[in-house]
Amino acid sequence: MILEIRRYTLHSGQREAFIRFFEEVSRTALREAGRLVFGPMRDLEDPDKVHWIRAFESLERGDAIKQAFYDGPSERRRSNLW
Repeated sequence: MILEIRRYTLHSGQREAFIRFFEEVSRTALREAGRLVFGPMRDLEDPDKVHWIRAFESLERGDAIKQAFYDGPSERRRSNLW
């Protein structure tokens, strides 16, 4: 199992909007693509940071899942927001 720890620094004041989008759109798309998703986790020391973990079976499988996710509609939607 491969785990990735993702750490995002967001524009000031945008963390809760990002988390809402993540919960409503990205999490589902990532799971549909075959990833396990843990989080999001709010950084306790910085209100403009969020962390989450994604997991997949192997590096090869992870690359295929990543490509499917980033070519999908949720990523196109996200790129218009942030």
